[in-house]
Amino acid sequence: MKEKTRARVLEGLIVALIGILALARVYLHVRKGLNLSPLDESVYIDYVLKVPTQGVVHQGEALSEHALMIQACQTWAQTQALANACASGDVSNLAIFPQHGITSADLYTPLYPTLTYWGMRFFTNLGANTEVLAMRYTGAIWLALAAMGMWLVARRFGLSPWAAVGAALAVIGSTPVRWAHHFVTPDATALLAGVAMAAVGLWWIHRATTTGRIVPPMVAFAVMGALVTAFKLQNFFAVVTVGFWILLCTYSGSLKRLAMQVGALGLGAVVAISPQVFWVIYRAQTTVGPFPDQDVTETFSLGFLLAETLRYIPGVAVGTGAPQLLEEPWAYWACQWMVIAVAVGTVGVIFAINLRPHLRHLGLAVVLAAVIGGPALVLASSMAAHGFIPSPERYGLSLLPFMLLGAAGFMDQHKVGRVLWAVLCAGCALIWMLIH
Repeated sequence: MKEKTRARVLEGLIVALIGILALARVYLHVRKGLNLSPLDESVYIDYVLKVPTQGVVHQGEALSEHALMIQACQTWAQTQALANACASGDVSNLAIFPQHGITSADLYTPLYPTLTYWGMRFFTNLGANTEVLAMRYTGAIWLALAAMGMWLVARRFGLSPWAAVGAALAVIGSTPVRWAHHFVTPDATALLAGVAMAAVGLWWIHRATTTGRIVPPMVAFAVMGALVTAFKLQNFFAVVTVGFWILLCTYSGSLKRLAMQVGALGLGAVVAISPQVFWVIYRAQTTVGPFPDQDVTETFSLGFLLAETLRYIPGVAVGTGAPQLLEEPWAYWACQWMVIAVAVGTVGVIFAINLRPHLRHLGLAVVLAAVIGGPALVLASSMAAHGFIPSPERYGLSLLPFMLLGAAGFMDQHKVGRVLWAVLCAGCALIWMLIH
């Protein structure tokens, strides 16, 4: 009994330390007062600022004067016209702004902006001296929850403490965190979405292969899938991955049982995607103007779709944006080994005969989700944005926790490998905290 208590206390301390490290990474960078991210941060800031008065933003709607002033004064790509607007306080000429000052954040439900608004209020009360700074601090909460959840899920996977710690620190030290958690963006929800769906998948597989009572995890799959997808359509990657994973792990040769699993997963997937379907209908009914021209559309072709099948493995681990956009490009390159580890681990676990079946099946599920989900996502997104738009690698960010679990499992086969994995992941996490 005492041993169990000590083990739980130790696990609690490890989880708490992981959370503190995640909070520290974001805080140490965000407090520097970075310029706006080139990844549409201004439209999300505008959305958050409008939460108490509007609740939602509409297609074709202009950014508020407050958001336009923030963009004019803190943009990452300053022009003379924007500098003049910042100096004079006159932001009435929308033509000088990206997208002519029209929002593109109407693609997103109000869930993330609403939580960010209340987070902004919380951090403002704690002393954050600007609204943007307070909004950005909320990214630390998302990262801490994702990193702590990764440890817990990795341990439930049966990974060693070394491998599990490495996986959690890999979440903190991964390059995509630079864009997803240091700025105001719905991308902040992706890592936690992947971790949460992995936990649900593990629960379903355990029930299906032991008691056979899958109704509780089936409900959890539908509810959690709907929640993560409501935050961001692209989080559906995590739902698809878990769906494939469950089918691969529970197939026993019985067509009847397979049909039952497919039916249950299909129903759960329909429920999971329904919030986005309702949102698309709502957007169409409340539009006040055309969607802004982002000058990124392409002509549809089979080659275009083929490129989407190869976009996310290992691209999702690379991080968005060229390294020259970073204040610390050397850190970007120092941690690019993780990209190789993700690719090797995701594919390698499929063929690692010494690993447990659920880990080997996870690698194949990730590959299937990335290859099939890539083209499907771009078709769905392009319908909403009125043009075929190539998906940036960050859209697949909810896949990264599954890839890191695969890499951790692959390295966990040998003692030297698991220790090396933990040390390298700790190194990346430490690098990003030391260069603040």
